[in-house]
Amino acid sequence: MAAYDLIVIGAGAVGAFHALFAAQAGLKVALIDRDEWPGGASVRNFGMCIPSGMAPGPWLEIARASAAIYRDLAGSGAASLSGNGTLYLATTDLEAALLAEFAERGPGLGHQCDLLERDAALAIHPALRRQAVTAALLFTDDLQIDQRGLFRTLIPWMVETLGVAWLPGRDIVAIGREAGGVVARSAGGDRVHAARAVVCPGPDLDHLYPGIEAAAGVRSCKLQMLRTAPMPQAPFPAAVASGWSLRRYDSFTICPSHAALLAAPMPEPLDRFGIHILIKREADGSLTIGDSHQYPPDPAAMSATLDPEIDAAILHETRQLIDLPGWTVTERWAGWYPVGDEESLTVEPEPGIHLAAILGGKGMTCAPAFSREHLARIM
Repeated sequence: MAAYDLIVIGAGAVGAFHALFAAQAGLKVALIDRDEWPGGASVRNFGMCIPSGMAPGPWLEIARASAAIYRDLAGSGAASLSGNGTLYLATTDLEAALLAEFAERGPGLGHQCDLLERDAALAIHPALRRQAVTAALLFTDDLQIDQRGLFRTLIPWMVETLGVAWLPGRDIVAIGREAGGVVARSAGGDRVHAARAVVCPGPDLDHLYPGIEAAAGVRSCKLQMLRTAPMPQAPFPAAVASGWSLRRYDSFTICPSHAALLAAPMPEPLDRFGIHILIKREADGSLTIGDSHQYPPDPAAMSATLDPEIDAAILHETRQLIDLPGWTVTERWAGWYPVGDEESLTVEPEPGIHLAAILGGKGMTCAPAFSREHLARIM
């Protein structure tokens, strides 16, 4: 007899939220991770839920629903939010024109945003440098999440409140059908039985089912980020996104000026490393700053080595945007997420065993509602 109704393998954002909604539906759930706490893509990112970056349509609705879920969890003590709102800056006339176009079109398509002139932006965000702001667009629905603390709060809450079995430190190396259900076997020889399973591998799609990445046309994107020393005295009421971000996020493709913006040259090494600037304040007053984007076949894309040229470029651009009381960097790291031609990957490699991944770097933004919808389809 199966010990669980559902086992979820991988306790990052997609896996954790599958476990949450399955348990809320009354299923007996085991959540399994290879580490003592999740430490992959869901932790090594910005920790931002940004509906502002989603193009109008299904994924914007998923992002907005996910933000509502995060807020509900925060109200229940199951998650902590470190802030809200993202301020997109325009430093050129072309970027300012695009923000004005978006302010006209976005609200009718589901985006909540306010166009700000320079003085208004400076008034609400004192850390901004005056010469860096031509105009700004404030998205009030975006959230900043304590990504490192999220799972250490959410998982114990699910264990205590919903009865989820938390099985950390188990590297599942094989899974398959057996005796009318599924069995997952760890590297240490443990066997976990369930009626069904969901595998949420993040960027490591081939771990249990080699060849899935190639068959789905998926590859990994490498990010590089850094964090400053805590500066509790520095006001930082909203996250900041540079004008380079307007080229990267799908939401801004609705603007007539977007094609001209993409055609405008980017300086080196920003273009070569796919750098745009995001700045997020953490609960302790430190700032997380990034990021870059490197893809195969660039050998650096799969290397854990950090490139000091990328760090230098990120810091140089950030200094053009904000003034801080100090610029001491205490941490540097890389992260990876899967990308492909589709927005997500959901397959059933064996009966009763489902694999789910969000593609394109929107995992933290969309994981809650995506997981809820996927679970409803497969169960």
